Amino acid sequence: MFLIALIVLLLVVPQILPRGQLFFWQRVLIFAVYAMSVALLVGFTGLISFGQAAYFGIGAYTIGLLLPLKLAAPITVVLAIIAGAVVALIVGAIILRASGLAFGMLTLAFGQALYQLTFVFKDITGGENGIPGILRGTVLGINLGNPVTYWYFGLFWLALGVGFLALVHASPFGHTLRVIRDDPKRAGFLGIPVFRYQLGSYVIAGAIGALAGALYALLAGIVTQDMLYWTLSGDPLIMSLIGGLRTFWGPAAGAVLFIWVQDQLARQTGAWILYQGLTFLVFVLFLPEGLASLPRRYQLWRARRQARAEAAPKRAPA
Repeated sequence: MFLIALIVLLLVVPQILPRGQLFFWQRVLIFAVYAMSVALLVGFTGLISFGQAAYFGIGAYTIGLLLPLKLAAPITVVLAIIAGAVVALIVGAIILRASGLAFGMLTLAFGQALYQLTFVFKDITGGENGIPGILRGTVLGINLGNPVTYWYFGLFWLALGVGFLALVHASPFGHTLRVIRDDPKRAGFLGIPVFRYQLGSYVIAGAIGALAGALYALLAGIVTQDMLYWTLSGDPLIMSLIGGLRTFWGPAAGAVLFIWVQDQLARQTGAWILYQGLTFLVFVLFLPEGLASLPRRYQLWRARRQARAEAAPKRAPA
């Protein structure tokens, strides 16, 4: 029922919202899927990555670098996904030899190395100016420059990404990832090829991250170095923690709240980063399992309240 309501809502959003707000909410959807891909790696595989912005940026720069070829938008999106998956396969095969904090630091180093390369090859990447003037073009005669048509175009690709992640979570592959997350050594003793499963999760996260980056580049109309910077690796982690790192929909809910709060604070004060940090601190201290734990917490509160009421001595009638 929830899923049907969500689908209907997303389909009618362009009809009920002003076009000026479509950019904001499409950005929210893109980062929701990006956060879900990071949660697959961190929450369901147990691999703490601080460098997933590398794949977001790879997807975005693939769109920008293919601009002179004037390819159709669906083709460039597919190529961006392939680029993210291939790079993740190569890099993952190397850095997954490490584990724990060492693995996390290697992912951060890789992401920052890509960021620095945009300065080194500024004749190709545009350096600090980035790659502006990205046009969405047309698909089957439909102009994607129209915010409404691009909403549905992006929604199609994001739905594919979410659907694929859902299949992964529900598959034996996804269940095995959770076993590896809980105890990788025991999983190895049981004969599970831990490295291969972790590499598969890393490649999937890289591919979906590249999809998010590609769609964001087409949405913004420009590719910048910020799309590779380490802070863009931290944001989806925070979103996932706010929503519920080990749940499927939690990271998406966290992304909605995170970006909405960020937008509202930025409108009110120049110190919005401080208040955003304090908001995150409140979640960590008082809701460590994220928004997804609220229904369970409410049920426990009701059960305890009912138990106390039943245990309380009843007054004798006067």
